[in-house]
This record gives sequence, C-alpha cells and structure tokens, in this order.
Amino acid sequence: MEDMDSQINSLMSKFTVIDNYIGECEYKLAISTLKDLLQSTVNTSVKDPLCYLDLYYIACYLIDCGGDAGDVESIDLADSILSGEHHEKIIDVVGKELMFYSQANALSLKLGYENAGKANFNNIEPRIRLKKLHWKSYCANKVDVELPRLQTLVNLAIELKTQFRFTEALEWVNQVLIFSEYIPEAYIARSEIIKDLSFASNHLSERMLLDIKDGYQRALNIPNIREGLKSVAENGLDWTLNQLEEFDDADSTSEDADKHQTEHEFSQLSDYRKFCIFSNLTLSEHALYCQCAGSSKDDLTVCATIGLYGDRVIPMEFVVNRIKSEFSFARNLYFECVTLQDKPKLAEELFLLELGNNEYLGLEAEKLRTIYRLCFGILDKIAVAISNFFEIPKITTGKKKRAVKVDFLNVWNLDLDNRREFFNEFKNPGLVALYSISSDLNDRKQGEWDSLKAVRNALEHNFLVIREGESDIDSYGIYDYFAEDIKIIDEQEFISGLKILLSLTRSAIFSFTYAVRYQLTYGEDYSGSKVYPLLNYLHQKET
Repeated sequence: MEDMDSQINSLMSKFTVIDNYIGECEYKLAISTLKDLLQSTVNTSVKDPLCYLDLYYIACYLIDCGGDAGDVESIDLADSILSGEHHEKIIDVVGKELMFYSQANALSLKLGYENAGKANFNNIEPRIRLKKLHWKSYCANKVDVELPRLQTLVNLAIELKTQFRFTEALEWVNQVLIFSEYIPEAYIARSEIIKDLSFASNHLSERMLLDIKDGYQRALNIPNIREGLKSVAENGLDWTLNQLEEFDDADSTSEDADKHQTEHEFSQLSDYRKFCIFSNLTLSEHALYCQCAGSSKDDLTVCATIGLYGDRVIPMEFVVNRIKSEFSFARNLYFECVTLQDKPKLAEELFLLELGNNEYLGLEAEKLRTIYRLCFGILDKIAVAISNFFEIPKITTGKKKRAVKVDFLNVWNLDLDNRREFFNEFKNPGLVALYSISSDLNDRKQGEWDSLKAVRNALEHNFLVIREGESDIDSYGIYDYFAEDIKIIDEQEFISGLKILLSLTRSAIFSFTYAVRYQLTYGEDYSGSKVYPLLNYLHQKET
C-alpha cells in the first residue's frame, strides 16, 4: 500500500512543475516538459495502471496547454495518445466517461481553429464526430451529477447549438442548471442558445432578452469566473442591454413583476400541460424559454405571427398540422404511462397466458410501443416534406432507375451525386439540424442512438420482446425457436430510449418548421405572391 501511495505521489509531483508553468502562462515550457514525460513514460518497461494513468494526464495537460497556446500540434499529440494503441488500457484505468470527455475536448479545440463558426453541410461531418463523443461520454455515466458529467452536458448543449438543435440544447443546459448554480459556461450557453434561437425563429421579444440578460448576469456573479468566459459574458450582456433599450418598460421593476406574473400563470396551467413543460415535450416556441400563459398551447406554425409569402405556405402548414397532431398523441400516451392516470377497465378484461418469459404485455406496453411507431412515422413524414419543398433529387436504384422510397435517414446521402453541395447551397440552418438529428439514428454513421432504429425495425417487421425485471428466464425456449426473428430489450432500456426518441422527434419538428420558415423568409422571390399572416388569414382549427 505504501509503495502504491509513493507511486501516486511521484505521479502527482511530475505535474506540479507543469502547473507552475501554466500559472505563469509559460505554455511552451509546459508542452516541452510534457513531451519529455511522454517519452520517458512510453519507454518504461513496466506498463502498470499508473503508467496508463500517467499517459492520460499527459494527454489532458497537452490538450489544455495546446488550447491556451493555440498549438494544434500538441492537441494532435494528445489525441494520438488517447486514440492510439493504449486506448483500451487507459479506459480500464480512468473509465469511458473521462476518455470520451477528453477526446471531445481535443476535437472541439481543433474544430475551433479549423472550422470556426456554425455548422454547414461542408464542415458538418467532424462536428458530428464531436457530438458523438459528447453523447458517448454522457451515456457512459447516467447516474452521477458531479463534474465532469455536468460539464459534458454543457459541452453537448453547446455543440447541439452549433448544429442548430436549439430545443435539445436548451433541454440539456437547463438540466445542468437544476443540479448546479455555479457553472458559468451553463448560464452563458443558455443565453447564447436563446439568442441564436431568436435568429432561427425570426422573432426576438423582450421576454427573450430578459432571459438572455439574466444568464449573462448570473455567469458574471459566479466567483472566480475565468477571464475568457467573463469577456464573453460581458460582451453578451452589452449586446442584450442595447437591444433592451428599444423596449420602454424594460427595467428592474417590470422584471420582478413579470417573474411573479409568470409564476402565477404557470400555476393556472393544467397538470398535463405542466408535465409537458417539465418534460420538454411542448411544441410552443414561447415555452422553450418561458412558462407563462403563452406556453399553454402547442402553437408552433410556419407562419408564426409575422406572415409569410408564397403558394407553398399552406402545404407546409398542412405538414406541421399532421406531425403536431401525431406528436401530441404520442406525448399523451407517454403521459398516461408514466403517471398511471385513467387506467382503462379494458386492462382487467384482457386474458393472456403466462409463458414464463417475463415479457411486458398489456395496454401500457402497447402504448409505449405505439409511441415508437408514431415518432419514426413523424420523422419519415418530415423527410417526405423536405424532399418536396426543397425539390431534393430522387435517389434511384436498379436498371429501371426506380426511385427509392424516401425516409428520414436516406433522404440525405450527401456523398452521392454532389448532393452535399446541393444541400449546402440553401445555407439553411434547419436543414443542417435535421441532418444532424438523422446522423444520431443512422447505423451507417455509428450514430449514438442507432439502437432506436433497430428497435423500431423489430417492432414493425419481427418480434420485439420488452422484458420485465432483471431475470432472463425463458421456460419454454421461445426465444431459441425464433432466434433470428426476435429482439429482446429490457423495460428500462426501452423506456430510456423512448425518452430520447421523443426529444429527437420534437427537435426535428422544430427544425423542420424553422427550415421552411427560413427558406420562405430569405430564400425566395415573392413578387406578386399572397401573404399568409397566421392570425389574419388563418385561424385555429376546432378539434
């Protein structure tokens, strides 16, 4: 034990010199010393766990020093350590969460130098790899709420924002702020997400600006905030205050009154609507950042309240109507399952044989399975809609060049027939977001959630067994009989996947709406076309 303690102390003492160099901003000296440490570690004849821990720390310091010094070569070296021949051994020592977290930091810094700015179809692929690393780090530890897990969620939210997936970005950063009020990056990220959301939605309100201001101010009030973050928050706050000058009543008194009014209005909402808001399942732009009476309805539309031109407005509102209706049904089924409300008497009349295989059956199980089908159906409808709206070239197959049936994963095929350039010419943030979402579900891209697609396929084409409890009993050998045509999944894994699928589907609905709105606002010639303001020409349908 003493020998192990002395080894750890020796390991830590190696990096004391590095810490001193970093404190004095002597990054070149720090990097040079780290390279010497790396060489001696690699040359060590005995490769024990402390050796691999040593390699991990060297890589992390190289990432930090390389980032501060703008030294991409050092970041590349760190990445080669983490991704190289000792990758699995390092994971055995530090765990998957820290490994993927550090690899994501390295890639994020590299992309910051090589692909500054927002994602587009030309630079999206490395950003998708970065997103995947954030997802992998998150998935490696879904229990603890300590750093670096919370920092991982902040980083994920920032990258989702870069890929224009605003609803998910807000969802994750809000989750971080529930657990900790002392992460300035989270407050800054939230303000930046709402700011970017205002551009995507073509709407900037006083309520949004007050939320943006609040985030920057809270970040600046956190003790010992880093200088770089402090500068970002101060610049963001100055921008927000300038925007607020256009609103006459934007003072501290009105902010306090607005807060109390919001709390009162939220208390008047139904339990179901509160559930939708807390579960991030609304289809209301206002509900993304505020819980007042304005969040009481799923009033997301292409037109919004601004009015849009062109003969394609109504067909796209038809699509939004359809997918909103289906999503609200899926959401209602989810609410019934997780709250166990209004369990129908029909469940008592259902007679099923006990077959000793622990399968989750009955009405609640069928509701959950139906949600899966509905969500993937919505995603495929979005694919059909964008295929028509953006006049995406059809993909053909076989000698007769038959058109391939469009779905959410195959509508892209960016590396086929200059399609990447085709999509990039639109310069449409919503399209980028939709492609990013599809990459999460695509097994050909090793998407982090491609298992959800496998579950859906088993639901539709084979036997999907949702297994209750931890026991894997199969008393009559049913699973062996259907070996090639059956997929088995634990109940909790199924429900966890369902939550992610609902979030991805909701994000896709917003992204589709923003993609169409953006194109109709900035990408078309409307001379002589009819304008469709929502509240004047169109009205709410009775249901």
